[in-house]
Amino acid sequence: MRKHLSFPTILQLSLGLLLLFVAGVAKASPANGFALYVGPIASRQPYYAPTTRGISIYTDAQMAYNNSWSFDPYLQLSYETSNGASYKVVHGTAGLQVRYWLGTWFLGGQYLFHDESYRQNGKTYVVVFGRALGACVGWAGQNPRTIK
Repeated sequence: MRKHLSFPTILQLSLGLLLLFVAGVAKASPANGFALYVGPIASRQPYYAPTTRGISIYTDAQMAYNNSWSFDPYLQLSYETSNGASYKVVHGTAGLQVRYWLGTWFLGGQYLFHDESYRQNGKTYVVVFGRALGACVGWAGQNPRTIK
């Protein structure tokens, strides 16, 4: 059976591609810099809430230690609602990544604080929060639309 994409999904994908084209990607090397990303987000939590859609804001400030290592404190906030706006999901993450650069690729570890809440009709039903350790892998290319 074939699934068809709904108009809101097509719109979100189109906006995401547009933002990707306009925003470019992060700077490719451990150099000092600030980044800000804004874009659409969608998630599905079958136990807590139906599919939700909203906006996510992410910022980081990369600080180079030397030619191979960088420190990256970051903050991500998102706000999502379900169809009919009966469910709301509020999410926040703050952390620090330590990246080892291999050309335009990086490997690293991270320590983060996470907070997420599910609300319906003004009441908070589920709150998930805590600290965590993690790993990160990524790629970064030159951004032709940088602010100097």
